[in-house]
Amino acid sequence: MYRHILIPTDGSKLAHNAIVHGLLLAKTVGAKVTVLTVEASFNPSDVPASRVNLMSAAFEEYAKYAREHAARQY
Repeated sequence: MYRHILIPTDGSKLAHNAIVHGLLLAKTVGAKVTVLTVEASFNPSDVPASRVNLMSAAFEEYAKYAREHAARQY
């Protein structure tokens, strides 16, 4: 039936439920699982013009958040 299940997540409560359900389904049918963490892209236009010199700090903050989200255990 299922041999490999892809479970995308954005960190939301609904995505958490999908992960739990997908893992249970995979265990039941003996399928492999790949979990994909999805993040909104970094938009430089969201940084105000007065803070352009802080662009690298804003990017680092975003990258740190994305790494922490990807490493979070559900």
